[in-house]
Amino acid sequence: MHRYFCTYFDYNYLVYAKILSQSLIVYQPKHTLYIVCMDTKAFEVLEENPIPNTVVFAHQELTQFRPALNKIKSERNPAEYFFTCSAQVCAFILNKNPDIDILNYVDADLCFYSTPEPLFKELDKASIGIIPHGFHWTNRSKIKYGKFNVGWISFRNDLQGIQCITDWSNDCIDWCFQKLEKGRYADQKYLDYWPEKYDKLKILKHKGANVAIWNIKKYKLHTKGNQIFIDELPLIFYHFAGLKQLRPSLFH
Repeated sequence: MHRYFCTYFDYNYLVYAKILSQSLIVYQPKHTLYIVCMDTKAFEVLEENPIPNTVVFAHQELTQFRPALNKIKSERNPAEYFFTCSAQVCAFILNKNPDIDILNYVDADLCFYSTPEPLFKELDKASIGIIPHGFHWTNRSKIKYGKFNVGWISFRNDLQGIQCITDWSNDCIDWCFQKLEKGRYADQKYLDYWPEKYDKLKILKHKGANVAIWNIKKYKLHTKGNQIFIDELPLIFYHFAGLKQLRPSLFH
């Protein structure tokens, strides 16, 4: 089945996005990855050297769709502006492509290691799919920033899926700052309230999805052949949040 993903990034994250795309090509060959480039440099590079299976949009197209972003960009710091745009990108892509059945927002710093089809099976007929951080006890205090991670969110193109995107978009336009305030934090803590707000939401619990620095200590990692396993389940994707490339062969 053909699957639809969307992401956004500036030139600084282009290398991560290429890895994301390459991994999708291997493990989800029938897909389209919609990309919103947040700066001119990323857009020009991808226009000149397109990534297979992608459709690329310029940042200007996003702001034309959501004019309020022009003012917000001058009022929030760069990270806060990016957080504000997560929901706007989802709304923009569905508006441009109304025939999409399920739109899956993915952060640009994900890499797939096996097919994501188990997540779609788990989603079943639900309208919204979100993934808990699943913090290891050493990171448990970070739950104050949100129970769920924005790295992967599935939105079915139905009434509740669209309503969720609309509500999230409006919430982030109204308030999206890199601080804890009145039960909010950036774009992420809004997800805490979704399970009570939307009755067609599914919390996706596959251990192999959204493995990251904040939860990896919970699991036993091992390999069978070329496959990485998280406990007894295949690793679906790893979220390389915060990873920095210092030199060609050195990461931190």
